[in-house]
Amino acid sequence: MKMLMMAGSLRMQKWLVIYNAIIDPRSAAEIAMHTGLSEASVQRIITEFNRLGPEAIETPGDANSPTCNESRSRIHSRTSRLKSFFCRSEGESR
Repeated sequence: MKMLMMAGSLRMQKWLVIYNAIIDPRSAAEIAMHTGLSEASVQRIITEFNRLGPEAIETPGDANSPTCNESRSRIHSRTSRLKSFFCRSEGESR
């Protein structure tokens, strides 16, 4: 219980899943049982790690919220990309 109340506990759980998958490869259901996560969460964590590497786990914060480490220009570029995406998708549906 104390581990779940610590800051960064989700990141620790993700690393625990990766550690289990590398050291003792077994099914996602078994890893989920040992780590206290759902099978879908285990599969998602392993897939993200395989696709993006350690950066998938060591994120600075929520992917949709700006962090103190993120510059204003990066936030602006991300929001402008989203706006252009939505404008394009609205134009295609008409």
